[in-house]
Amino acid sequence: MSWEKILLTEIDDFEVKDRSVAAWFLGGVGLAVKTPDTMMYVDPYFGYHESVQRMIAVPIEPSLIKRADLVLLTHEHEDHCHEGSLAPIYRNTNATFVGPQSATGLMMQWGFALDRIKQIQDGSTFSLKDIEIHALEANDPLSKGALMYFIKTPGGTIFHGGDAWYSPGFAEVGKKWSVDLAFINCGKNPPYTPTPEALTGITKLYMNPCEFLEAARDLNAKKAIPIHWDIWRHSFLEPTIIQRMAREWMPDIEIHIMRLGDRITHSK
Repeated sequence: MSWEKILLTEIDDFEVKDRSVAAWFLGGVGLAVKTPDTMMYVDPYFGYHESVQRMIAVPIEPSLIKRADLVLLTHEHEDHCHEGSLAPIYRNTNATFVGPQSATGLMMQWGFALDRIKQIQDGSTFSLKDIEIHALEANDPLSKGALMYFIKTPGGTIFHGGDAWYSPGFAEVGKKWSVDLAFINCGKNPPYTPTPEALTGITKLYMNPCEFLEAARDLNAKKAIPIHWDIWRHSFLEPTIIQRMAREWMPDIEIHIMRLGDRITHSK
């Protein structure tokens, strides 16, 4: 059985117990999140970029995905909202696609039916089965409009920051809610001009390890999980450096490293 089928079979067959939630890391910022009643994908990206070297395998062949209730998008960038990854899920499931206008506008261009798309904005709430999603404005200057998400599930709460840079928004979430699992971007910011022309002149892409730890501290997260560190050559960062820094700087923060295909479960 191929790697793409092995991981998808594990996700589909895994039984989530009552008052529990399971999440699989799909590389980049992608997640598969499963509760007792709901199968959700967050920013699933199963493609390749024409001019940026992908450092990890494509974990799932999207045409094989037959079970999905909800697909949640943070913004419009290709490695977050990718037609080649989303269209097969649209065709083969009855999933609802949720995201900001920057992402839903693309899906409309791709021919996704309006009754399968839900556009949300800062302050919006969307519920489906046993999942409740709160949309929060993201500090992402490289996007045309990005969101972060606070997600309530039967097994605990999940924060997903997408590509958001460090901002007071993290502390606002930490003051308002209790965060069990926080997925926060971190990567190597290039001091050079990256290869893609679209990135010319940009010297910041993601949060660095110091900003990651500050965000995790502000969120008061029980577990902080680095994302986006693994997928692109120009921003690849070995995440164990975050753990070493946390031991010296913020020993009360638990840093949980997930590599491609890893699963984490949480229960109340």
